[in-house]
Amino acid sequence: MTSPPGEQHIQLNVTRHDKRFAEVLAPLPEGQHGVYGLGRAWQLSSTQVGIVANIRSWGSDVVDLELGNDLLIIDSLDTMQPSAVIPLNRSENTEAGASYLPVKYPLCGNFVPLGALRADGSPYPHAGTGFAFCLIKRFPLNEKGEISIRYIGEMQGNESHGGFELQQYRYDGETFTIEQTEIIAPNDFLDGWRLNCPPLGSGIPDGDDFLAGVIGRPADSTLGMGERGDHESGSPYLARWKRTDGRWHLAEVSQVSHVVDYIEPSLIRDTNGDLLYSARDWDMRPNPLVSVWRSTDNGSTWEQAIEAEGVRSQSPCTLNQALDGTPYLASCPLEDDKPTYWARSRLHLWPLSQGRDGVLPPSLARDALAEFGEPTHVRWYLDHPIASTIRLADGRWHHVLCYRIMEGHGAPPTETTGLYVEEVLTERTIEPPWRF
Repeated sequence: MTSPPGEQHIQLNVTRHDKRFAEVLAPLPEGQHGVYGLGRAWQLSSTQVGIVANIRSWGSDVVDLELGNDLLIIDSLDTMQPSAVIPLNRSENTEAGASYLPVKYPLCGNFVPLGALRADGSPYPHAGTGFAFCLIKRFPLNEKGEISIRYIGEMQGNESHGGFELQQYRYDGETFTIEQTEIIAPNDFLDGWRLNCPPLGSGIPDGDDFLAGVIGRPADSTLGMGERGDHESGSPYLARWKRTDGRWHLAEVSQVSHVVDYIEPSLIRDTNGDLLYSARDWDMRPNPLVSVWRSTDNGSTWEQAIEAEGVRSQSPCTLNQALDGTPYLASCPLEDDKPTYWARSRLHLWPLSQGRDGVLPPSLARDALAEFGEPTHVRWYLDHPIASTIRLADGRWHHVLCYRIMEGHGAPPTETTGLYVEEVLTERTIEPPWRF
């Protein structure tokens, strides 16, 4: 359903700065060349934020070749220089003569800020700790040690799945530490269940736990497998992450929808306490769906609130919440002159209607064609929007939207290539996600 008749338009104003980060600020393995792309923001303390910056390969025409992730610690949006850069992981072989390269995709999770307080004023028991996990894909190598495919979709079957890397973090206000790293097979997170695809959005606090979307299926089912090698689709689930014995772990999952062919979910808590859940429709239909589910009982049961066609292209889509509580979807709109998958030159924000049963007319976040002109490469890629509400050294809360602009696979970076961190501006602020 699109905008209900007569409903008021909601304008979300977005800043438009130059790229915030591009050049990789920590060493890469010999022979690799990378640039920062998509990112997400985690609150580390009452005034410090970590930008989790994914590293994308350049100089190679292999599509979606990611080289790992860095954490860039900042306390202001005015500076381009982080106070610390922590390499989180890298796509590299630790064994000589390996037949594949373990490629590590964007890390997703969240962090309980140092000094965070519960609603009753007591300290969070897990303050100063967090976790993240990422998908690993095994890219085959030839006799020269070079990747022997161009598209990740050429890899079929379980032999290409390297599992997931799960990391445990701690921050004391000065030093950020990776306390543990482990590789977990897709079937080993929970008995009888298989993790197919991690979230695109970050986890949200729920008591002392985190809630997040994940895509999965029963361990003995083949749903979502074998059709496309670049992503393993499945059904939307709600995941609860708990910390016990000094370790964050996936404690339980509950199904949101039985529909298959979804990837990259995101989750928010509405102003009335409802949970709103969205995931990217991965069916190669001419008009990809916009899907939003709602739970009024903290995830025990779900209903589909929105299912709309003709809104977005086949590009990453996230559900976010502005400072004033407005829930909105962020993605790229359809373009008349481009196939749905390549329509990524504009980024739109669609507020949800008051009844959460439709999307309102969009606000423009950025238009690469209008701002930068025709690309010198094949096409614009302006995508992977991920938003967070954060507090910085100025003592104010900010709602930041991270996304990437990239030049195209195989082409060298241009002046616009990199990670963008913009603010979504509203007139008021509701209760922030953390108390200090």
